[in-house]
Amino acid sequence: MEKLTKESDWSRIDGNQLCQLIDFSPSNGSLSYRAAIKFKCKDYPNGAIGYIYHKEDFNNLSAATKMMASNPDSEIVFFWSKKQYKNFIYNFLSTFMPRLWIMLSSINAYEFFTNDDYHPEVTGEARYRATAPIKEWKPSAMK
Repeated sequence: MEKLTKESDWSRIDGNQLCQLIDFSPSNGSLSYRAAIKFKCKDYPNGAIGYIYHKEDFNNLSAATKMMASNPDSEIVFFWSKKQYKNFIYNFLSTFMPRLWIMLSSINAYEFFTNDDYHPEVTGEARYRATAPIKEWKPSAMK
């Protein structure tokens, strides 16, 4: 399983791939990262491990996983991006900015969103509702 430790490792999925969170593991506080996440997406169909360094990303992931625990018919999907900031000042400061746009969605939203062959009989508004977030955590610096 590939490990994404640096910004350049994540750039392969920067803003263009929806990812599904598989596991969220907060660090014990003695490590340089705040959490490790296991996820899958188009470029990592067998999964990857990414390290979370930004406090807002960590807090949002924590809130999303707590909410998911009380909603068993849900899953967490997210975008990682440095390309979605509102203006050039945020782009210039992107090294210090949060990068995760996190959504708590209905179960199977990832499949509905990424696989047109997944329940092709579900179309239009019904398909949209299957992918619409229940709640989202989007950094205010993002579009």
